[in-house]
Amino acid sequence: MSKTTLVPLAAGISGASLSSLPLYAQIKDALRERILDGTYAPLSRMPSEHELCRMFDVSRITVRQALGDLQKEGLLFKLHGKGTFVSKPKAFQNVTSLQGFAEAMASMGYEIVNQLRSFRTVEPYIVALDDKERDAYRNLRIGEPALAAATA
Repeated sequence: MSKTTLVPLAAGISGASLSSLPLYAQIKDALRERILDGTYAPLSRMPSEHELCRMFDVSRITVRQALGDLQKEGLLFKLHGKGTFVSKPKAFQNVTSLQGFAEAMASMGYEIVNQLRSFRTVEPYIVALDDKERDAYRNLRIGEPALAAATA
């Protein structure tokens, strides 16, 4: 494997350079970037601690700190006697934008499948509804058939 030298990014990153970060944080950031860009694929084995020490020219304790932090973030997992592996990506939803769960998952490349489990005609009836429920049923009239669908 090639040796990776940790150097600051171009100047002007909010007044601070990477060199002001501790070495373990620089290594953690470099490994995180490689995990997220697919250099290290999900479920693939990471280089050993010794290989990472040689790659980054740092001590083993520095590499262990970086790997430990990535493990706490959920990007890596360790199997005793087997090594360190890249975790599968976690599905998440950005709650700052208004979109449904299916829309959020589809935008991240997940296939969305809706299955119709049942379909029947029902007769509406009056029950004690709160304001929210009453608004949902406002357009139904007694005696008119309505459709009820159950999805999975």
